[in-house]
Parts: sequence; structure tokens; C-alpha cells
Amino acid sequence: LPPGGTGKESQLITRNEIPSVATGGSASADTDAADAKDSMEVEPPTVKDPKEQAQPPKPAHRYRHVALLFHYDGASYSGFAQNLPPASSKSSKFSDRSSSPVPASVTNDNSIERTLFAALTKTCLISSREEANYSRAGRTDRGVSAWGQVVALNLKSAVPIGARLPAEGDNGDGEGEKYGKEVTEDDLPLTSDAADGLDCYAPVRAKKSKKKNKKQKTGDGSTATTATNTPPTVEAPQLKRRTISELNYVRMLNNVLPPTIRVLGWCPVTPEFSARFSCSDRTYRYHFIRRKLDLKAMEQALQKMVGRHDFRNMCKMNVEQVYNFERVIKSAKIVDPASDAGANGATGPSSYYDTCHFEIIGQAFLWHQIRCIVSILFMVGQGLESPDIVDHLLDVQTNPGKPSYPMADELPLVLHRCSYGDTNEGSVDRVPFRRSVRDLWRVACDLENRWEEMTLAAARLRDGLESLKVEAMVSRSDVETFVAEILKERQKKCKRLPS
Repeated sequence: LPPGGTGKESQLITRNEIPSVATGGSASADTDAADAKDSMEVEPPTVKDPKEQAQPPKPAHRYRHVALLFHYDGASYSGFAQNLPPASSKSSKFSDRSSSPVPASVTNDNSIERTLFAALTKTCLISSREEANYSRAGRTDRGVSAWGQVVALNLKSAVPIGARLPAEGDNGDGEGEKYGKEVTEDDLPLTSDAADGLDCYAPVRAKKSKKKNKKQKTGDGSTATTATNTPPTVEAPQLKRRTISELNYVRMLNNVLPPTIRVLGWCPVTPEFSARFSCSDRTYRYHFIRRKLDLKAMEQALQKMVGRHDFRNMCKMNVEQVYNFERVIKSAKIVDPASDAGANGATGPSSYYDTCHFEIIGQAFLWHQIRCIVSILFMVGQGLESPDIVDHLLDVQTNPGKPSYPMADELPLVLHRCSYGDTNEGSVDRVPFRRSVRDLWRVACDLENRWEEMTLAAARLRDGLESLKVEAMVSRSDVETFVAEILKERQKKCKRLPS
């Protein structure tokens, strides 16, 4: 203790006294500190060239832009278009899935488009919908069927990437130059027939060498197996001459699609082709029973709609997405089997149960336009309105507001055809769909079986109606009482209506 100290001073050590303990008389301490500093230094990561990072991976398969023609029965579906999740609800590795739940309309979707893409994915014809360059000709609503629906998208081709055409003068004798130019989309087969196959040099799949295990002797005389760490060698791709037929898209899809959806044909198109915007006109048909409808008055009202008109009073208003309600109807008619039979020289009066249909052709249509037109024509055929009602509805200056009236049922409506003819060339179709006899025969058999089943069901119902007319006898007084009650109920409804 220092002189006069109490012992508490020995517990206080100043900062100047510490170096004598940490560094006193030792050069190894400095060396250890330098080594520790060197060990903590980390080499900076190598930065790759931005051009190399931006290069997308090379595709493993060749894809080509194809238009598909197919039909479907929309009675059991919620519509053609699929309900896709919004962009905010798409999950990523940085987003919380629980914060953006998928809407019930997406999970419970029963659309034709969803069924179609499920079949395309199952057959491995597409990688994803986003990369398929997809477009559709029409968007039918719930219950509406189609016979000539068209979609366009990129499908996988049977011709591999890297295939080359034979050189000019190559006869397969091994003399001279064998390989010509690389196969492009213009050289691909136009059909799936074997006779239309492409003669080319296609690369053979590269074979990877298997990993070999070596056996070594240990000190006690036993053998131990050790694996070599050398990476497997990949042989260079070789080209082999063969004839390649295109994938049979129709048969592949029909094998996995339900019987209510059938692909009819396909056609190669340019990458700029759009099934929607390249379509020149669309044909709709609406089937109905003749009964006691005045077909002449309906035909007169229908012809007033031909041409360019503002159809805002004959559609379902959607002002958020549509601001131009002018559309062009190129032609419209009523097909009556009785009148067609008379034109062909056959005799046969019109029946109460004859099946007729409207045929309306136009370039584009508004939302529910066909069903609204049919509803107006039915009111004219029943005598509730005159054919001049069409002139009043088309005069949007005098009648700017759409009147309230019900739409026609959706089940008899059919998208019959989508045409891609050039208006300058008349009826020349720029998309000639390829159809094979075997595939059409299978589709015809399916349709024939379904038609027979439904026709027999309709015959059973028709027999029940005829039996009611013959066997269910009622008295005249009961009929008069029933008619009086119906008239009384209608008079009450008319009194409640505003004048």
C-alpha cells in the first residue's frame, strides 16, 4: 500500500497503466493481432457483366404460334373466360400469401378456358399461360355454346431446336455437304399427317457418362469403394437425318378433354396473328321453337337492324369499359325448315314444334347484344310489339335510355363460326384449319351419341305431352273457370302498374 493509503486506491487502475499489461515486452502480440486482422478481410464478390445477367435461358423446346378450332357445350360451364386472380393477389417469394387471399370466384371457377389450359398443361404443350401469347376470338357467357370458337397460342413443336435442312444436292450418299440452313418456323410441317413430315437433320439427345466407382485396398487387406469426383462428360450433340411429323394437337387434347369440349382442327399462323383482332366476322345462331310466332313480322323487324347502328338500347350497358355502342350487322335472317322445304320442292306444312333459328353475322357484338335482339323479336312475334319498335330503339337521340325488358335465355345461343377472310378478297379464308379424317370421325361419333341420347329424351317428353292431350279429359266449365281466374290476376297486376 502507498504511504498513508487506506487500501481503496489499489482498486482504481487508470487507463495509462493498461498498455504495460497488454503490450509489455512482447512482439508476438502484435503479430497475432495482425494475423487476426488479415483473417477478417473478405474478398469482394465478383460482379458479373449486366449483359450476361440479362440474357434469358435458352428454351429447351421449339414453340410455334398455332390457331385451334374447337366446339363446346356451355350448358354445364360458368362461361368461356377464366377468372384470373388480380395482380395484387399473385404470390411471390417476398409477399405474404395470407395477406392477399385468392377470391372465391377464382378458386370455384368452372370456365371452359380453365379446362382447356388444364389439358394444355397436362399434355405439356405449353409452359405457362403468360408465355403462350394467348388470344381468343369470342368471350361467350354462362350457358352459351360454340361450334366455331378459335384461340391462338404458342404450342410445343415436334421439330427440335437446332434441326437443319439437308443441303442442296444431298442425296444421302455421304458425299458433299450434308447440312443446309437451320429450320425456321416457315419450314415446319403444316399438318400432323405423316406424308407432310419434315425431312431434316435433327440433333440426337446427348448421353451423359455414368459416374464410375473405384475400388481401393485398405491397410488391413479389405477393399473399399470410393466415388470419383470428376464431373460427368457430355458428348457433343450429333445430327441424324430423319423425317419428323408434327404433333397431333387435336388427338392429344381430345384424349384429356371432357366430352363436352372437342378440338376440331389447327392451323399455323404468324406470331402477329390475334384470334380476336384478326377476326373479320362472327356468326351467331339462336335456336327456338316455332309455336305460333309471326315469323314474317319478326323477319321484318330483324332486317331493320342490318347495317351500322347504335345498339345501346339492345345490349347490357357497360359504360366503364365501352364508350362506343355502334356496331355493324352484315346480314341477318330467320331459318324456317318449313319454308326451306317448300323452296326445295318438298311439301310439308309448318308445325307447332318445328325448330327454327336466327342467324346474325357481324364483325363484333356488344355484351348480351344477341340475347337482347332475340328478346325484342320474340315480343314482335307474339304480337306484343310491332316491327316499328326497332326504329324507336335505334333512335338514341329520341330514346337515350334503355327500356326495361328481359333478355332471352342463354342456352339456345351458339357461336357458330369465326371467319378470318380478307374483306378485299371476298370469302377467302386466311386461316384454313387442318382436319384429319380419323379425328373428325371420332368427334362425329361423340356428337352422334349425345344427339341420339337427347333426341330420345325429347321424344319421351313429346310422348308425355301427346298423352296429356288425349287421356287427360277436363270439363268445359273447369276450363272457363281457370281462364277467368287468370284474367282476374292479370287485371290486378295492370292496376298496380303506374299509368
